[in-house]
Amino acid sequence: MKIAVIGLGKAGLPLAAVIADGGFRSVGKILKKGDIVVLETTVPPMTTATLANELLKIADELGIDFYESRAYANHDYCDIHLPSTGVGGHCIPVYPWFLIKAMEEREKFDRSNLLRTSRTLNDQMIYYWAEKILLACMKLNKPLSDVKICINGITFRDGVKELYHSRNLALTRLLMEKGLNVGVYDELFTGEEIENMGLKSCEVEEADLVFNTFSLELTTKEVT
Repeated sequence: MKIAVIGLGKAGLPLAAVIADGGFRSVGKILKKGDIVVLETTVPPMTTATLANELLKIADELGIDFYESRAYANHDYCDIHLPSTGVGGHCIPVYPWFLIKAMEEREKFDRSNLLRTSRTLNDQMIYYWAEKILLACMKLNKPLSDVKICINGITFRDGVKELYHSRNLALTRLLMEKGLNVGVYDELFTGEEIENMGLKSCEVEEADLVFNTFSLELTTKEVT
């Protein structure tokens, strides 16, 4: 795997060497097409995704409509992302650790505070959504253990049949660990594939509560 630092000119070369010293191949002075650009795929995506999630939680506490506020706040020089259950996949959750570990090896722990904090906050988002789901379940006129929860979507990205570092799958397992009656629906997987993961397959229509992990919509039906 090639690690490249781009856009820093000569000042970027020492950082590229640091990454290489950490066990990765040096890219030298010539960046080839196809190299992984660590700074580009680490700092902006992770920090902006984390910011969106933090603002969502703050808005929730203050009783502010996050989406309305976001619509007014965004312009040519401000692009607040949409919130999520947390960033997953092969790239963004992994690449920050290249830089974090490189700094830890040099005992420069304060050089990667933003990256480390962003990673922690990203992984904590499933606890925020688990609490939301639990509180919604408690409002239903039914014993908590009997409430049928459907997690709609377990892949790390909408429309991509891939579970690597999926926070949606992590959320599902977290709810199961809490002893809740959790089923899964995902249009990309068959019921058998879902069952083979150790999960319970369900249909959206069968559930008392449905959480869409991509639109972040939480819907319940009246339980009598």
